[in-house]
Amino acid sequence: NIPLSGGIFLTCSSMIYFYSLNHILSLFILLIFIVGFISDTNLLSSPKLRFLIQSVLIIFFVLLLDIKIHQTNLIFLDVLLKNIYFQIFFSIFCLLILINGSNFIDGLNGLMLGYFSLIIFLIYHLDLFNHLEIDKTLLINFMIILVFLFILNINNKLFMGDSGSYVLSLICGYFLIEIHQLNAAISPYFIVLLLWYPCFENLFSILRKFILKRSPIKADDNHFHQLVFFYIRKK
Repeated sequence: NIPLSGGIFLTCSSMIYFYSLNHILSLFILLIFIVGFISDTNLLSSPKLRFLIQSVLIIFFVLLLDIKIHQTNLIFLDVLLKNIYFQIFFSIFCLLILINGSNFIDGLNGLMLGYFSLIIFLIYHLDLFNHLEIDKTLLINFMIILVFLFILNINNKLFMGDSGSYVLSLICGYFLIEIHQLNAAISPYFIVLLLWYPCFENLFSILRKFILKRSPIKADDNHFHQLVFFYIRKK
């Protein structure tokens, strides 16, 4: 009977904190929360329909906020990214992978919150928030909220659910893409490394299920963090 209320607290605080920064960002935080919330409450039980709604939201999110990944330092990919349509497609693809990957790593208490809290801390510690024109106090308050939710989550007082993982990954993905867009001196490898784990979980899961001829949208317990947890518990 642990409540899935983490996403509600996170969304309310995020919309308040980031409304002055970007009204459109706050709107999409609310919209992606709604998708996760109706999934948490089993009002949206179809994975295909959920992914379709996610895709439509992220398409508008990328277009309205002009989010573009224009450089990766991989020659073959950078050649493709010179095409504006491929830039848009690639940005949408990366955000969808990140959002769903973050939902995968939410299978263990504290993992998803701890991971993205570290990303926000690095943005603060390296003064990267200056590129986003975010007030330092605002970012500190947001980190306090994340630590508070982490403590409750690790002690089984609340779960983040789909809604919480969608919102937090969307915020972090947006911040890191914008940081790279606004400062070309920041290596794209740095951005990729920060977001690699949840993306790896998603991509590896799809590849594994494809090899085993299983549905890529069917849930299982063979994700990396779950295998590590089962191994440690067995020992």
